[in-house]
Amino acid sequence: IEFVLGNVFEVIKKQKFDIVWMNEAISHIHPAEEFLKLAHQQLNPGGRIIISEGNGGNPCILLRRFIETGHWSWTIRCMGDRKTGKRVEYARERLFTLGEMASILRKSGYSIGHMEFTQFTVFFANRFRVFSKTIKRLEKWLGKRKLSGLLAINYRIEGIGV
Repeated sequence: IEFVLGNVFEVIKKQKFDIVWMNEAISHIHPAEEFLKLAHQQLNPGGRIIISEGNGGNPCILLRRFIETGHWSWTIRCMGDRKTGKRVEYARERLFTLGEMASILRKSGYSIGHMEFTQFTVFFANRFRVFSKTIKRLEKWLGKRKLSGLLAINYRIEGIGV
């Protein structure tokens, strides 16, 4: 493993990959669609991209976004420069639903492999050991229900290069 500090668009252009693994990262890469197309081009034949990300369809996450920013959209985060007073962009956060991410991956040339919702602990009871087995069973059950897209905190999706 080699760790590289740099612009993700420039770094990925320099080599080929068998696997691109992203854990809570795609929401911060802008524009995500261009990155996913570029990653597809850089995959070796049969290569895969695995994305684990926060669920943009979870109402609790959307409410938190509104409380933090005062608006419902996923937009640029800025802060004031102490010296100049100008607003400076420091992050773009854009969470996708699992369906949106599957659509973007398909448009970028991937076929879709495994997809699943993960972490349904909206109750945060998993912090207490006595509940952990019960919560794991509940999460497994929730993962098979239609409402899982609203209750899931995260999802995982695999795109397969063609």
